[in-house]
Amino acid sequence: MIRLHLTVIAFALAGASAFAQSDGPGNGAWNIEIGGIGQLVSVNKEWVLAQKSSGFWLARVGVAKYSDYGFGIPHSITWNMGKHKSFLELGLGGSLGPTTFGYADASAELYYFAPIAGYRLHPSKGFQFRIFTSPFLTLGGEVELNGVVGVSFGLVFRR
Repeated sequence: MIRLHLTVIAFALAGASAFAQSDGPGNGAWNIEIGGIGQLVSVNKEWVLAQKSSGFWLARVGVAKYSDYGFGIPHSITWNMGKHKSFLELGLGGSLGPTTFGYADASAELYYFAPIAGYRLHPSKGFQFRIFTSPFLTLGGEVELNGVVGVSFGLVFRR
């Protein structure tokens, strides 16, 4: 089961890399996130998928440390509206939950959906800041407020 999930993630990463474009506010970024989809802390890789005059599409995937349950894989696709340094971010994400990596509690959710609304700032070349909200929605329809607010800091890079 773990091999299947890792294979799916590897294909998603390869696909995001293949479709990333060279324009926009950098081709991508690495960032550290506290809260949000990664709950406690996560390290994420981002790719600009498409650039438009009014904003850009962004894909991200990472590895997260959950407070009680081990590790998970947060991911999202967002539309970032704005110009220059300030962007309103709206999208949908989720996380392959801790049961993927051996957490034994049968009541734990395998997957969480998370709508995303936030603000992204690129104050200087090479740096980004992001604050957002992302409440978890379980497959059973419950809303979970762990990690409902997140903050991330990262480094933007270009090819």
